[in-house]
Amino acid sequence: MKKISMIIFITVISLISIANFSMAKLGIKMPIVIPPEMQKMASPFELETYLNHPDNRVREAAVVRLGQMGGSEAISSLLKFFEKEPEDKGVIDVPYGVKEAVVVALRQIGGEEAKEQILKLLLNTLKFGPTTPYYYQEETYTGQASHIIYLSLEALSDSSDDNVIRILGEISKNQNPPRNWFIAQTARKNLFKIDLRKQGITKTEDRVNYLVSILTDSGEGPGKFIGKGIKTDEALKNGAIENILMHLGLEAGALPYLNKALTRISEDTERGKAIRNVIKRIENVSKSRPGKAMTIPSKK
Repeated sequence: MKKISMIIFITVISLISIANFSMAKLGIKMPIVIPPEMQKMASPFELETYLNHPDNRVREAAVVRLGQMGGSEAISSLLKFFEKEPEDKGVIDVPYGVKEAVVVALRQIGGEEAKEQILKLLLNTLKFGPTTPYYYQEETYTGQASHIIYLSLEALSDSSDDNVIRILGEISKNQNPPRNWFIAQTARKNLFKIDLRKQGITKTEDRVNYLVSILTDSGEGPGKFIGKGIKTDEALKNGAIENILMHLGLEAGALPYLNKALTRISEDTERGKAIRNVIKRIENVSKSRPGKAMTIPSKK
């Protein structure tokens, strides 16, 4: 009966994977399906029986279940899944997999122990350095490594720990290896998120107003790079702010506040152009996300 149940689960999750591929193009990530037998398991040790399962989707489901369980034993099991999972050396269009799910599960568990493990995964992944030639950067990370780094940086924004802030600050400088502007900008973005929280700026409108006040220009375009893979410090700062504003516009209803900001700032200025570009990007993404369409108030 257990074998039949798992066959049914794999069939269902295969169909969901096909749907996931299509939905991913729209920026939508469907939830992982956890089979009934996993849901019934109460011990992380039981879930370790899936460490060698041939289907990566089953292994990923086990990792998600461990995140739901929480606790030190679950963290220990998660690290076993991370170490056991093979490296994917692809660069483009690499889907999120088991290793990435481990980082997400650790973030879900939270607490000091989980945070320390996320830091270790981040630093160990960064330590190996970029090894793959890619476009205008001399080298970049594999898709899998990039995912791990990005998710780890995002997870660390939940902490206000001095050591976390120090490490994010070092990564955000972008002057020393890995010299990858996207990683540096992501670190800078999460430093801003920590700063917003420490200052007690929690309301969407207040966050928009604060971020707009320190935005000076777009983080993209000509003149923003000083070397292969290296952005100027100002471009990193502005790119990080634009990224947060994008998220606020898509997930926290910030568009009215961004439009309002434009009534106070000339669109002919670099800051005004940057805000207008953020608004356009939010509008474009919103149109491609079913159920996320937004009404954009006209500028008066």
